[in-house]
Order: sequence, then C-alpha cells, then structure tokens
Amino acid sequence: MSVSTGQILDQPAGEFPAPAPAPRHLSRTGLVLTAVAAFLLVLAPLLHWYALPNLRKTPIDTNTTTVFTGSGTVFDTKAVAVSPVQDLTLTRRVVGNVAQSSETRAVMDISTQIDTAATLELRDPRKSVQWTVERWVTDRRTNLPLHSHGETPAFSGEAYLKFPFGLAKRPYAYWDSTLGDTVTLDYQGTATVNGRTGYRYGAVLGAAKVGTQQVPGKLLGLADRSQVVADRYYANAGFSVVVDPVTGTVMDARTQPLVTLRTSEEGPDLLVLLRADLTMTAGTQDGQVRTAQAAARKLELVGTTAPLAAGAAGLVCLLAAGVLLRRRASR
Repeated sequence: MSVSTGQILDQPAGEFPAPAPAPRHLSRTGLVLTAVAAFLLVLAPLLHWYALPNLRKTPIDTNTTTVFTGSGTVFDTKAVAVSPVQDLTLTRRVVGNVAQSSETRAVMDISTQIDTAATLELRDPRKSVQWTVERWVTDRRTNLPLHSHGETPAFSGEAYLKFPFGLAKRPYAYWDSTLGDTVTLDYQGTATVNGRTGYRYGAVLGAAKVGTQQVPGKLLGLADRSQVVADRYYANAGFSVVVDPVTGTVMDARTQPLVTLRTSEEGPDLLVLLRADLTMTAGTQDGQVRTAQAAARKLELVGTTAPLAAGAAGLVCLLAAGVLLRRRASR
C-alpha cells in the first residue's frame, strides 16, 4: 500500500513509522539436534524390526566339528564277532556349502563317523565302524527343511543340527538319521553348560525297524541256513540335548544307541551291531557355548541394546532441540 506525501507531512514533527520487527532466526544447533533426533527415532524400530530378523539366520559359512566319546560294543567284521566293551568316538563334521546357499536357504554337508581306538588312528572315515555322508537344506529363518539342492536323504522336522531361534518350552520334532524319521523331544527343564543356561529336551526310543541286512545264518545262531535276510532294529535308551534358548545352538548332548538284527518283529535281538553310551566332550561343549554366547551378544545388541540406546538418545536430542528453539524464539 502506498503512503501519500500528505500523510507523511500530517505526522507530528520528530515522529516516524516504527521499523518492521527483525526476523527471528531459528537456532542452528536446535535444527541439527532435531534432525539427529529424527534419525535416531527412526533407527530404533528399524534395528529391532528389520535388522534383527535379518540377523536371526542360520550362518552359511559354518565349519564345525563336534566330538562325542564314551564306551560300547560294535560288531567286528574282521573277527566276525561282537567286540568287548571298548572306547568309542563319534565325530560329526558340518561344512556350509556357501556356493549353493543363499539369503533364504542354508546348504550343509555333513560327515558322521563312529570309531574305535584302532580305527580312529587310521584317520580314514572309510575304515570307521560306521560312516555316513549327508546333505541338509534348511530355511535360514525357520530351520525347516527345504527339499532342494541335492538334499539327501529327504528329512522332516524342525530341529537337527541346530534348533530354531528363540526356543519355547515345548516338545520339538527332531530328525534322527539312524531312525530315518522324526523323534518328539520333550522339554525337560533347564540345565547349565559352562555357565550358560539352556533348555533340555529328551526322549527314549523303543526298538523300530530301520532296514534289512543279509548275513550268514550262523551269526544269528541259524547254522542250518547259509544266508539270512535279517531285520535291522534301532533303539535309544536315552537321547538328550541341552540347547541355547536364544540361538538354538546345541551346547551338550548324550545318545545311547542300540542297533541289532532280528528275524521277526517280536523276536529277540540275535546280533548286536552297535551298543554305545556317548556324550559330548568338554572341548566340544566349550566351543558350542562360545558360539552361542557370541551369536546371542550380536542378537541382543541389534535387537535390544542398540534400539533402546538409539530411542533414548533420540528423545534426549529432541528435548534439547525443543529447549534451544524456544529460547531462540523468545528473544
């Protein structure tokens, strides 16, 4: 709006229009703190709801060896007789196949062997009492089997080499390779392994037919028959595992397998192929516990500690920014 000359001349002498108020500049520090607060408050839920689920995956670069020791008897093929009670060692090697794994699947190659003191010295799994090679393909998030990429044999259940993340106090379907089927492991309370508390699961397996085998009749007390197709039966007097509830890592285990030959379902065990009582060695327990602790720390950092710290820092920055901006505005 224009102001006429007359209006200016009509004003009393010595009086002029009041100058317009100077613009109030916002505090630069307050603006910076506001931006930082916004970043931290957005980061906190992202860490918990996005980063944590991506971290809770089965690693694909696994290269571990677990060892069980104990005593038992085996069928000595050289002596063609059941051996006396002796020391036995079970060794399982798990190697992740990184090339065939992906963001969603874990491909693991597994070698399991049972040795006496004599065969263990040979360092050749082909000369072990028992040697099996398997490949398992699982969903990295759920631990459920994926039937792809050369899986052998086909398996089911929700636990095998490891258990799912975030265990519950409930039964789990565990795949037993010797049985060729799942076993229901019941929750049996807590147990401590090297200072870390885990959940114990276990089961007792009754004898079940797992295959057939042709053997000389005299081995089964049937001297009048040169060859007999016998049924192979498997039982387990007590299988138990102690599992880290956060990561699903097996920290301790015990197995008491019994493999025998029979000629009928109700008949007696005519020949013992394997009878053992094996427990995880102290060295293996230590390694498994350290693996569980390291993985649990990462999960806690990303899922709890960092989000809480980011959220708290964001709120502090937001409050500080509000104080600075109000002070600047009041000047």
